[in-house]
Amino acid sequence: MTYDKIDRFLMVLIVFFSSWLLCSGSPYRPEIKAFSGWGPVLPGVTGRIIMEASRDAGVPYDVGLFLALAESSGDPIVTKRVPGGRGVDQGIFQLNTRWHGDFVWRFNGGKPFSPLDVRDSAWIAMRYLAALYREFGSWRKALEAYNAGADCVRSGEIPKSTRNYANWILNGGF
Repeated sequence: MTYDKIDRFLMVLIVFFSSWLLCSGSPYRPEIKAFSGWGPVLPGVTGRIIMEASRDAGVPYDVGLFLALAESSGDPIVTKRVPGGRGVDQGIFQLNTRWHGDFVWRFNGGKPFSPLDVRDSAWIAMRYLAALYREFGSWRKALEAYNAGADCVRSGEIPKSTRNYANWILNGGF
């Protein structure tokens, strides 16, 4: 195993066990069981926000959680410039600036949002992912569309890196 894989494995274990300790006996335990078999959460407020946004949008909680980990490693203020002048990915769910206007109208009732605010970002990302699920009929295809774009999924030209991304999320970080 490489150090990168070991670090990732340890991060997932820490998230899982800290979540289990934090959620045992809490009012959040029933919701977690409803969304997944074991239901890891990010410690503190961030995990609760993702859980609420996932529940409200009808997205499995573990998919929402691992999407945040895949996109930003759980960092709510990270920004990354996309190569080729295709905008900037922002926040915990890496919402691209090219699509902010669309997100405002489709998922936020015309109200502006801050992609660097965990609540706003989770709200938009979970609704967007749910819309992709309704369009494509599977969480795998919805995640591939979230990562590479819906046109790639429609055409069947999905990059290997995107397939790996979806597998990582659906397999709980492994």
